[in-house]
Amino acid sequence: MQFADVNHFTCVILIIIMFMIPIMAVVDSSTDYDWSTKHFNYLVVHNPPFDYVIQGPNGSFTSYGTGQNIAKWLAAKLKYQYSFFLINQTLIDTYGTYEAAFYQVVHDKDIDGIAQNFYLTMNRVQRMDYTTHPGWVDRFRLVVPRLGEESRLFAFIGPFEPKVWLLVFISVLVVVALMTFGTKMKRPISRNIVLHYLGSHLLYVINILTNQGGTEGFSYYSFRVLAGIWVLCATVLVNSYTGIVISSLTTPKTKPSIDSFEDLAASSDTQMVLRHDTFIGEMILQATSGVFKVLGDRARQSPDNIVGDVFKVTEKLETGRYAFPFVQTFAVSFVTSQYKKDHYCRFKASKPLPFSTGHYSWLFKKKSSYTDAHSRALANLWETGLTNFWVYKEFLPTVPRADQCFVESNRRLSRVVPIQLSDLISAFLIFGIGIGLATLSFLLEVLFSKFNFKKNTCLDSKGSGVYTTHLMLIKIVLTILIVAVDGLSTDYDWRSKHFNYLVVHNPPFDFVFRGPNGTFKSYGSGQNVAIWLAAKLKYTFSFVLINQTLINKYGTHEAAFYQVVNDENVDGIATNFYLTVSRMERMDYTTHHGWVDEFRLVVPRSGEESRLFAFIGPFKPTVWLLVFISVLVVIAVMTLFTMIYRHHPWNAFEVAKKSTDTETGTGTNTGEPVPRNGLFDYLGSHTIYVVNIMTNQGSRESSSLYSFRILAGFWVLGAMVLVNSYTGIVISSLTTTNMKPSIDSLEELAASTETQVLLRHDTSIGEQMLQATSGVFKVFADKARLIPGNIVGDAVKVTEKLETGRYAFPFIKTFAMGFVSSQFEKDQQCRYKMSKKLPLSTGYYFWLFKKNSSYTNAHSKRLLELWETGLTNFWVYNLFPPTTPRAEQCFVESTRRVSRRAPIQLSDLTSAFLILGIGTGLAVLSFLTELLYSRFRLYKLPSV
Repeated sequence: MQFADVNHFTCVILIIIMFMIPIMAVVDSSTDYDWSTKHFNYLVVHNPPFDYVIQGPNGSFTSYGTGQNIAKWLAAKLKYQYSFFLINQTLIDTYGTYEAAFYQVVHDKDIDGIAQNFYLTMNRVQRMDYTTHPGWVDRFRLVVPRLGEESRLFAFIGPFEPKVWLLVFISVLVVVALMTFGTKMKRPISRNIVLHYLGSHLLYVINILTNQGGTEGFSYYSFRVLAGIWVLCATVLVNSYTGIVISSLTTPKTKPSIDSFEDLAASSDTQMVLRHDTFIGEMILQATSGVFKVLGDRARQSPDNIVGDVFKVTEKLETGRYAFPFVQTFAVSFVTSQYKKDHYCRFKASKPLPFSTGHYSWLFKKKSSYTDAHSRALANLWETGLTNFWVYKEFLPTVPRADQCFVESNRRLSRVVPIQLSDLISAFLIFGIGIGLATLSFLLEVLFSKFNFKKNTCLDSKGSGVYTTHLMLIKIVLTILIVAVDGLSTDYDWRSKHFNYLVVHNPPFDFVFRGPNGTFKSYGSGQNVAIWLAAKLKYTFSFVLINQTLINKYGTHEAAFYQVVNDENVDGIATNFYLTVSRMERMDYTTHHGWVDEFRLVVPRSGEESRLFAFIGPFKPTVWLLVFISVLVVIAVMTLFTMIYRHHPWNAFEVAKKSTDTETGTGTNTGEPVPRNGLFDYLGSHTIYVVNIMTNQGSRESSSLYSFRILAGFWVLGAMVLVNSYTGIVISSLTTTNMKPSIDSLEELAASTETQVLLRHDTSIGEQMLQATSGVFKVFADKARLIPGNIVGDAVKVTEKLETGRYAFPFIKTFAMGFVSSQFEKDQQCRYKMSKKLPLSTGYYFWLFKKNSSYTNAHSKRLLELWETGLTNFWVYNLFPPTTPRAEQCFVESTRRVSRRAPIQLSDLTSAFLILGIGTGLAVLSFLTELLYSRFRLYKLPSV
């Protein structure tokens, strides 16, 4: 037995020794280094957004950044001295920034390392020592220019493929030719009149095709059949065309963005800039196959696209024609810096590139005896989180984050596909059948006319006390739950103690109703917690009202704190409070929270946008102005053509010769020269014609001038684009409910002109805003201070203000839910909504007692037990809110997108005015030709 005991003892000793050896090794390795006699020389690298080096005269420089901060931290940790040195500029010009730094570390005896993290490649590992623990971790992305919208200059051509346009043109010519041929066969007319009919039929066909309508008075059925079939065919063509034209002009079509190397390789607009001294640049330039080789070959074709420092990269990128692959942090920094410079998002960061996450290490001379110690120190630094703080908080905030530049747009890239010939074969099939029927009808009419007398017919045109019972039930439920959960067993027995708790009106947690002569009724989750704690710790308690004078002076919460601090008869407050430094200094607080909640805004729900002036909205003012000018120009040119042609001496014979065609109604009605006061008649007639075309009513204008017909034809084409564009947005504006943008963040509330911010100066978030010295919080505070009535001190005034529908109130989520649902019960509609979660840390709420109270710790333990039972959540969410229905529909996010329909800009409708300009030019040219021809006829007349 004794021998066994000795063996047992020996085993224990060996085990202890085995444990002590690694412990001693760890302790030895983790002991503080003291390299007081050592001095390290580090190279500094200009590598934004991590490190910045600004060179001065005579070799001087200033530098700051994450790398320098790490070097300072390591020097303090390992107790050595250090200096920073610039990289040799000659080497930079020869090798590039990074390779120059590597060269100096390898060959310069005075340089020990680089104050910067680097991605490890085989070449770098072979030449230098590296820390085994990374100093930075990052993913790779592309910095790419944000592509704009596709041009809409020729949007009026895009809906149809060239084959369709060709067939439409041929169809128009065929219909006009058949109509003219039919007229000539039916009526013995001269060659000059044939040209007149040709122009008349052409205008009729174009009017139908452009959805303007028209009248042609002929009695023969072949013409009617052909016209009817043409109307059917044109209906298909016009409606197909109109839908895509409206979409093209009113829906922004964004060019496809670049999110991968494949997208970049396929792009003809964006080139790649490479740094030959970076890991990813080396991979692309050394690639022998795949997309990397394609990109490398392209870069080699333009040697300027292969650079060696960050300055040249920035210069290239700022032109908006290049993409650059590098770490995500650089992409974020560059995009935000350009946003600060240009005030809009010119660039974007692509999706993560298909590389493993990059781990970046510090580099030292080969076989350095100090690398391992730096590796362990870097591990300690990484665990502190300081590296992330330096990169993301200390240096990146020097340029605003411009969050909208990194939000993925929900707008789908709209690519309007031109209508192909196969899509519209039905329209041309109708047209073919119609031509056949019209031809058959025409032949039958010719045969029939040989056996009958010629009949002349005309075709006429036609046109159409409960609270007490509630409290009793609550106490009964509490007693049953307490017995079931804990059996009333506790280690504390404070039967002789009596606690006085202040009760706070703090809906939806606690409700206090004052009566006459200082009486009151109260209930809520805070009182329930007090009842539970008293039963658990076996003491008696009373609820006490807060002094109303103090409430009027300090606000509800601050009045309660004042009484806890200064009133000996008050022990605590029967509700939970968010901890601030001021509250912690004045009172004791439980170590375990009694409630946890996030912060939200209570905001009025945005209504619909007014549609009172929807008829004006589709066009911007510049477009309306140009439309008005165009109408005046067309009217003026038409009137000028008519007055000159009909009143000029050399046209007297031509005017007297023409007579009115009573059947077709397309004559000139110019039997005699019209007196000068007829200018106003012409002006009115042309105005009605132009306005009718513009309003899609259709009209006819009696004139045989080809210049007039050319001008009218182009006006019809231009007006078609304008009218269809206008009609689409007007219909959408009047039939689609457009909601005003809702407020879901502090920034949106600050930007709102309709909704004011309401603050409680005695809440934690109210204090933060009123004490803020910068940022959006200061904006809120300044706005609130302009109207002192917007800074209040109790829940009743908050409710009164919010009910007006003109205020937003930042507070905890539970309050927002309670207020929104209570207003739903009152109004039977969702007048208010709860915003998205505010970017504030989740609030933990504690019970407060007198300073240095001996009872705080005991209450902390019992609050922990209460929290584990889940009773607190039950009281808040299930016991009291049913008095105000939850109104679930008020908390459902609508799937309806907030429509912000942008008015059509002048650039969107340049095509319509381009058509009109070309048409006016051709009309003027034709008019001048007609004048020359008339003058020639006048001089030739005597010889005739």
